[in-house]
Amino acid sequence: MIHSILTRILPTLALLLAIPAAAVQTSSVRDDDAAAFDQGELTSVALTSDGYLVPSYERRQVGPSGSEIIWDMVEEESGAVLCATGHSGRLVRVIDENTSQTVATLDQPQLTSLLRLGDGSTLIGAAPGATIYRLGVDDQLTTWTQLDAAFIWRMALDAQGNVWAATGSDGRLFRLREEEGAVQSTLVHDSDSANLLDLWIDRTGLIGRAGLLYVAGQDPGLLYRVDPARPEQVEVVFNSEAEEIRALLPTADGLVLALNTERAPTPQALQLTMRMAGQQAAAAQAASQSPSTPEGGRDMSRVFAPARERSYGQPRSQVVLLDRAGYSRVLWTASERPIHALAAAPGGGVLAAAGNQGRLFKISMDGQHALVADLREEYLVRMLDTGGRYLIGAARNGVVYEMSRERAAEAIFVSRPIDGRVPVRWGAFHWHGRIGAGQEAQVQFRTGNSGDAESSLWSDWSTKSEVRPHQPARMPDRVARYAQYRLTLRQQPGSPEPVRMDHAELFFIEPNRPPRVSNIKVDTAGQPGARPAQPSSNSGSSAAPRPPGAPSAGGSPPAAGATAPREARSNTMTYQVGWEAGDPNNDTLQYELWFRGEEESNWKLIADKLTATKQPLTTAMTADGRYRFKVIASDALANPPGNGLTHEAISEMVVIDNTPPIIDELRAQVRGRTAEISMVVHDAVSLVAAVQFDLNNGDSYPLLPVDGLLDQSRERFQFELPDLEPGEQVVTIAATDREGNTAVRKIVFTIQ
Repeated sequence: MIHSILTRILPTLALLLAIPAAAVQTSSVRDDDAAAFDQGELTSVALTSDGYLVPSYERRQVGPSGSEIIWDMVEEESGAVLCATGHSGRLVRVIDENTSQTVATLDQPQLTSLLRLGDGSTLIGAAPGATIYRLGVDDQLTTWTQLDAAFIWRMALDAQGNVWAATGSDGRLFRLREEEGAVQSTLVHDSDSANLLDLWIDRTGLIGRAGLLYVAGQDPGLLYRVDPARPEQVEVVFNSEAEEIRALLPTADGLVLALNTERAPTPQALQLTMRMAGQQAAAAQAASQSPSTPEGGRDMSRVFAPARERSYGQPRSQVVLLDRAGYSRVLWTASERPIHALAAAPGGGVLAAAGNQGRLFKISMDGQHALVADLREEYLVRMLDTGGRYLIGAARNGVVYEMSRERAAEAIFVSRPIDGRVPVRWGAFHWHGRIGAGQEAQVQFRTGNSGDAESSLWSDWSTKSEVRPHQPARMPDRVARYAQYRLTLRQQPGSPEPVRMDHAELFFIEPNRPPRVSNIKVDTAGQPGARPAQPSSNSGSSAAPRPPGAPSAGGSPPAAGATAPREARSNTMTYQVGWEAGDPNNDTLQYELWFRGEEESNWKLIADKLTATKQPLTTAMTADGRYRFKVIASDALANPPGNGLTHEAISEMVVIDNTPPIIDELRAQVRGRTAEISMVVHDAVSLVAAVQFDLNNGDSYPLLPVDGLLDQSRERFQFELPDLEPGEQVVTIAATDREGNTAVRKIVFTIQ
């Protein structure tokens, strides 16, 4: 009966027709840009800025130096690499990947620069104290000279046999010449910069007259030009407006500069060459305080922070070209700071070592760039172009790498773990790229349920299968959350165009999972007949006028309230049944709404094919009682027939009460001019929420029951009205239950 009544009173429901999202739709993940590829592992693979993968240049580890950092390198005639290292003052010869030897251990902790002389000997700049040592061809070490400086950052040899030294931390340029076994040193220029980091001798007149020197400054980042014939007339040819010019590189188009503006978190962070941790600063501090520090030695912390308070704008690192006419333009703004070193790239352009992950970038003169090496070192501090190969010195593991000028015959790219969000079934792998004659691409797959690609909880790599554009490869038929692919690119040496990967797409399908319904609420807020507020025995902020009598129970006289209704009424409640629902597959859902009385066994359908998560219900003709509501969510429309899933939830007990309470046993006992009023208020379903009275249609006042609490469906009331005037008296009682239904009764008596 209730089912039929509720069905008749429901508003007309319009079925909203829409194309549902289908859980069984095939999904895919596409790797097609630099950001996606950069999350993978690049082994001999170059990643271009426009999102292509091509074989990079062959590289291998020559060997370790046994020190934290390699400041500078020279290649010896034997092919061994002589390394100036820090922070233990060791001069190391790296012979091969397994062999290295310490040639000498010096008193100064930092060996910052090397210079190969024409007779085969090598000069070594040591800091602090700016001592220059000479290593003979017989490995005999002697002290060559000492300069009035703290650091020797770069040395160069001109055509006349002069040695030029760029120093810090007072930014001085020295010219050194050995005559008859004695070294003569001349301070050529005391610059405005704190440190002179690099220098280059223009032997051919690339951007000016041949024989001029160009010196890179730090704090401020100025490029100085020095004429050895007139050293007193030094000029600034470029103001970088950056904190430093770190490195100089001559090219056919002009002079390329590496600019850095850094903002280190602590004064000890390495501003000049890299951001090293506190261990570097501690070593420098210990060296500056050591008894072996020569007179004139400086605290290395001077170099780790700008010497002067200057503003260089936002942190940035850039590669800038100063062309042959003297004009400058930015070739590249680095995504990773700072830029440590420059070298000429194979086939033209610039190699730039940047950032703190051991990455090497190739920049073309038109501004395009590619990530050509990801060596997983913290810093690539020095690059040396020997003509036949590149030598790369790294920190903080002090490793020397060798890189070829030829692209690798085999390059491997391992993708990031691709997340299906839940265990899914993996399907086809589509690969797009360029494959020429003598080139091929092969792919392997593995799957797992751990997002850690280094975990041993993954499957083994599948066997290699060849892929070509528009010819998909089938992935292993497994159900797993993650998948990974490993692509091998092969080509013959001297290929005019390298084999190239443009993008890849992996397809998968996830299982249908059931929807979820929760938090069913039945609300009457804002509806006609909403529940009244519970009265308080001490409501109101101001004292109420004292009525003719005070209640005998319930405390002090109550505050004045609204005038009570004059007639009984029923409360036709409008309920809003609402719920929360979702689907892990993002399927479109439909709902059924059911109800059942407390004493009933079967659920009755109110409405189905609902698309909203709320439904209004009017209960004017519904029998009083306690009910529960049930919501069933289904994703059947989003799945093939028979594959839909459901979920249901049941509400807490809901009271439907359209009947006012009963005011019973209402009596007035008169004693002189005092009347004692007593009564019982009870309700079949709800709690008694409020009782008020008025005398002779005057102001109404709330009442509390004899026990002082309105907390039951049956309450007894008793109160006195003293000092009444003689004559007829009318007391009106209004009682309201918790669902807003109100009953009104009156009692008439006479005071003699």
